[in-house]
Amino acid sequence: MSWVSPALTAMMPLFVLACGMLLPTYLSRVKQSELERLAASYAGIERARGFQSAQQMADRFSVTHFIIPVAFTTFQVSILSFLTFYGARIDPLAKDFILGGADIIKGDYQNYAMLTLCTVSFAFLGAFIWMIQNLVTRIVSRNINPATFYAMSVNILLATTLAAVLHHIYHGGLDEVLGLPSASDKPSLLIVMAFLTGMAPDIMLDKLRRGLKFFRPEGEAASMPLTTIQGISSFTAFRLKEMGLDGVQNLAQTNPVELYMMTPASIQTCLDWVGQAQLQLSFPDKAAALGPLGVRTMLDFHAMDDAILAGLTGWSAEQVANAKRRVDQTPSFASLRELNALLVGAV
Repeated sequence: MSWVSPALTAMMPLFVLACGMLLPTYLSRVKQSELERLAASYAGIERARGFQSAQQMADRFSVTHFIIPVAFTTFQVSILSFLTFYGARIDPLAKDFILGGADIIKGDYQNYAMLTLCTVSFAFLGAFIWMIQNLVTRIVSRNINPATFYAMSVNILLATTLAAVLHHIYHGGLDEVLGLPSASDKPSLLIVMAFLTGMAPDIMLDKLRRGLKFFRPEGEAASMPLTTIQGISSFTAFRLKEMGLDGVQNLAQTNPVELYMMTPASIQTCLDWVGQAQLQLSFPDKAAALGPLGVRTMLDFHAMDDAILAGLTGWSAEQVANAKRRVDQTPSFASLRELNALLVGAV
């Protein structure tokens, strides 16, 4: 079995390199054909401002745009896979900050450093398995772009760094302060937590941030994550973050045609997501109650009869009229309504 370690060490970066270099030319043609198919299916949609700005997006899938992000991710995976399968053979007695926690260790430094490396390795394995799952999903849906590899690299870096921090937190006794399960005598539990951190580092980072009071300033605006939108899963939310859409606030201002280009969703689904986001952003205290009553998006809200809407919300007729007037003055809603009218007219 002496071949296992070198084989796995080589296969991990080669998998990333193959995905990043073999698909771009094909994807560029696919994205261009998707726009052409959209224009053929809905007469007049090419006149919409949202469609015109999305026409430039196909160029982002050329091979030249993939070279640097793929090389960066491949290099990162190469280093971490080498440490994962050969780290135990490296002399751990050379003290460092990340593995050994500098001079905070009073006991067996060598075992402590090795356990930190083990924790980091399992976090990397969790992040790499998540990356495989994500890449396979992207290949099937033909939805990979250069930013995908940057986002995956950041995800791996965040996961491995958090794993080292997590080990030091447990050693320093902060696990009880942060409300984490105790693992003082159970290193296996720490390894499991590191692996799960690799699969979802954002959850662990949010847990640590909320556990420390000085990271929770009073008066902080409530965040509205993308997963509150019906139809957006955690994987879809990760894709949207590559476009700079890290919350409902950003999604509400997005061009639905560009969203269609960057996700496997249909154009109607993209309009629905943006419409949901606009409704949540404009009326956060009413959106949840209106959804079950058939008002899921801002388009539904605007089309609803004023009297019925007043009965659903408890507003006066004047408040409903003022709300619709504000919506009419929003450029993002005007673009959404324009695209929706073209799609409905084509059908």
